Amino acid sequence: MIATLSAGIVGLCWGSFLNVVAVRALKGESLLPSSHCPQCGAGIAWYDLIPLFSWLALRGRCRSCVAPISGWYPALELITAVSAIALIKTYTTFPETLIRGFLASCCIVTLRTDGEHQLLVVPVMRAIALGGLVSGFLDPLGISAGLFNRFIGATIGFGAISALGYIYTKIRGRIGIGEGDAELLGSLGMALGPTGIWSVFLCAPLIGTLHIIYLAATGTISSTTPVPFGAYCAVVALIELVGNGYLSGLLFIL
Repeated sequence: MIATLSAGIVGLCWGSFLNVVAVRALKGESLLPSSHCPQCGAGIAWYDLIPLFSWLALRGRCRSCVAPISGWYPALELITAVSAIALIKTYTTFPETLIRGFLASCCIVTLRTDGEHQLLVVPVMRAIALGGLVSGFLDPLGISAGLFNRFIGATIGFGAISALGYIYTKIRGRIGIGEGDAELLGSLGMALGPTGIWSVFLCAPLIGTLHIIYLAATGTISSTTPVPFGAYCAVVALIELVGNGYLSGLLFIL
């Protein structure tokens, strides 16, 4: 119980940091300046930086200018807290928990950057690829098998989405899948291996479909509404990472 509570608290705090990483990466800003309101630029006091609770206390608005604070902030904090709890319950060794936590953090940042602004941050995608490469050394099948699986996963991820994008462009006469999506899928393939990346290919469109149905039901979608495919992929990859291939196992049973 204490370990779970501690992981949840650490996860909330880490999620707050990941929000800063996502927002400043999009703006090309350094992580060093103190927290400030993106609307009025006013500095934020420490008591307004308490993860989740400050957002609720302020009712989602800046104390200085009363501008709305994005709901992405508490959402990512909660997602990170749940992920942290899942990690400590799934993995027993510190190195594996650490590398999986690093990869999960990158997926959470990608979820916000692509989900909110339809932008994929290149350094984050490369960090996923590097983390996946390192995780190959921790593979229970051995280093050789682990690294081989990672490179196969990267090849499948990058190759399949690139081929799909090429076919789409030839049929529709316009670009429908960007190079960023191919790089993201290649990086996720490096992190998840061949089995995990197929789970992404199968489940991400399903999540996207459910999201589009929700938008249609709430009347917030139009023909020009962008589809954040990278965010859907990040969600599936996050579940795979913190659940030790949960979706892969479920798909195998089905």
